[in-house]
Amino acid sequence: MRLGLSDGRLFSPSSCWGCFIGKPASPKRSIEERRAAMDSNRMRDRISGIASFLRWRDWGPGKIPVFFTLLAYIALAERNFSARFLLDFLLFIIFAILQSALGYVVNDWGDRKIDRLHGKKNAFDNHPGSAGLLRLSLLFCVAFFSGLPFIHRPFFPPLWAGWILIACAYSLKPVRLKERGIWGLGVSSLAQWTLPMLIAFSAMERFGQWDMAVFAIANSISGAT
Repeated sequence: MRLGLSDGRLFSPSSCWGCFIGKPASPKRSIEERRAAMDSNRMRDRISGIASFLRWRDWGPGKIPVFFTLLAYIALAERNFSARFLLDFLLFIIFAILQSALGYVVNDWGDRKIDRLHGKKNAFDNHPGSAGLLRLSLLFCVAFFSGLPFIHRPFFPPLWAGWILIACAYSLKPVRLKERGIWGLGVSSLAQWTLPMLIAFSAMERFGQWDMAVFAIANSISGAT
């Protein structure tokens, strides 16, 4: 059936059928979309796997905002918003993330047998033996290089070395301070809350000021409770 239009042209319903059903999707485009979705899923799974290995959920939401607040305070106290300070700000956040992750992953390495016996989740559940040791070594190397920009800041090297030694002594045999009762709790608070504050003040070149003691004590009490 054809209908007349006002301008004299003829209208056929069948001629406009494509307006309602649309054009069929191109097979090539459909394949590309599926491939992109698969790549996106793989990337998401990879990031999720890295975050799980680093135990991000156990420390990230609690520690990183504290470091941001501390560094913002130092910037205001020093009235320093230079490009160099902002670069130090960014580099220290990266350093803090890697050092925090390293502490938790080292602890999981020391606990892997006990966690397996008790059915507790561990970062090395899917990376046993040499594969797990390789990942731990790689994380240690990356964390080490992240601290090099601050290596010449006053008191930074001994504080950093002390933190690494305490973190290892807390989690690993033969010392394994986490099994020494109240001493273990004290060392844990020192490694997780006190030393990071001192290291931050050293890295940002404000070590020895009165506010450093206030932040260190307050953060230690907050972490212990």
